[in-house]
Amino acid sequence: MDTFKARFPWFGVGLIVIGAAMLLHRLGVVNVSWHAALWGALAIFGAFKLVTAFTTGRPGAAFWGTVLLGLGGYQSLEDLGVVYISSYLLFPWTVVLVGVGFLMMFAVRPREWHVIVPALFFVATGSIMVLAEMGHFDRWDVVEAIRQYWPIALILFGITLLLNRKTSA
Repeated sequence: MDTFKARFPWFGVGLIVIGAAMLLHRLGVVNVSWHAALWGALAIFGAFKLVTAFTTGRPGAAFWGTVLLGLGGYQSLEDLGVVYISSYLLFPWTVVLVGVGFLMMFAVRPREWHVIVPALFFVATGSIMVLAEMGHFDRWDVVEAIRQYWPIALILFGITLLLNRKTSA
């Protein structure tokens, strides 16, 4: 019961912010697009999760905080007309963002160094996919190489999990 009372009422804060935004929009004070508001809220939630991850030492929160902050932040900036990424580059950049999420997991808890393998895999794969989409590599050669050799990442990740368990014991 004490943990319930100690929690901050984020749902209540969210209702207040949404209600205030709706009221300000209806009064003509601000022009709020629901698409922009949703992505902005997602970015803020991601930033909150990221800060929480570093204060509590929870690497899973760092991963999801990074991904939500990246996706929500990009969509918000795109809605504002600040940045634009072509649609064919969105998936490769999202793959890179997932890799950065794994790197943030490592930053929160460096003793769990095994997350470096998926981090490097996703960052490298996404970067090569971006370069292929930009014409620096043949796109279909990259797709075929990823299709053929991605199990190597599973093998390396499995080895690092075994080594990490052995060194932490």
